[in-house]
Amino acid sequence: MNIKSNKGMTLVEVIATVAIMAAVMIPISLIFTTAYSNFITESDKSEAQKSARAVLYGKGLYGDGLISYGVIGDLQRSNVSGEKIIIEDFDTVELKKGRRISISDDKGLKCRYSLEGTKLEYEYRIEKSGKYEFITEDYLTEKSVNKKDVKIIDFTVEKKEKGTDIDNDPETQTIINNDIIEVCIKVECGQSGVIILESSYRIPIEK
Repeated sequence: MNIKSNKGMTLVEVIATVAIMAAVMIPISLIFTTAYSNFITESDKSEAQKSARAVLYGKGLYGDGLISYGVIGDLQRSNVSGEKIIIEDFDTVELKKGRRISISDDKGLKCRYSLEGTKLEYEYRIEKSGKYEFITEDYLTEKSVNKKDVKIIDFTVEKKEKGTDIDNDPETQTIINNDIIEVCIKVECGQSGVIILESSYRIPIEK
């Protein structure tokens, strides 16, 4: 004969049950927390990389329908010679790397990129009513998908002259045959850490 017990759980049984549930739930919650944190980090990295590429190569339509080419894009588009590329605001230690570059071509186009704090200012010329005027705006104004600011940690431009060994290694010398403009951008967004992208433009040889 089976006798059903009407007795509830004892305190020991309740404590044991809670302990077992905690032992199971804590690792599961840690897995979800870690996965979410990794998702946010990768999302921020993606936004930082996207912004860094935009500085170098452009980001499509900008402002009032103006196409933004980025530093390297503007150099390639203008196809300018060395004297029409002006690098300013040099590092006070090495006096090699500047934080501002002006680009102009034979058609009178002129634009300038300059680092101001953690923002990159973009100055360009437009025509209104037959007159030219300069417009200055922050080059990166977007926020990430997590609504976090994109910060420019560093922006440097350096000119390396023809005949320079760009490897700085006597054993593996790589001598350049043209003057080169090297651009380095360091960007940070949320949990991305510092994202670094570099590119270069080979200045056309004068004919």
